Amino acid sequence: MTKPYIRADLQTGTTPLVKLMDGIPTRIFQNFHYETVMPSDYSGARVVLDNDYKLVVDGAAGSTTELFNITRDPGETTDLSDSEPTVVDAMQRQLREWQRSALNSLTGADYQ
Repeated sequence: MTKPYIRADLQTGTTPLVKLMDGIPTRIFQNFHYETVMPSDYSGARVVLDNDYKLVVDGAAGSTTELFNITRDPGETTDLSDSEPTVVDAMQRQLREWQRSALNSLTGADYQ
């Protein structure tokens, strides 16, 4: 039997791209265990960047959402969320759409 080119203790937990290379076993196949992804995993702080704007969502209960024009205000000193509600709404929709898509991918729903 041919000897693997990677020591056995280094093979644990790897997912090989190639199981055999020129007849030589490259790794022992073993997947990591990933925890189940839940919608509640998306409840923390989040940021969305879109052109000139940056939307900051704290994620804590009762927290506010902030909007900054990072081109005009790179130091993020002026919150525009009250004066630009249309931009806030659009970016929040964009965030929810991305979260839904990521959750579908991470739970395997995209692959069924």
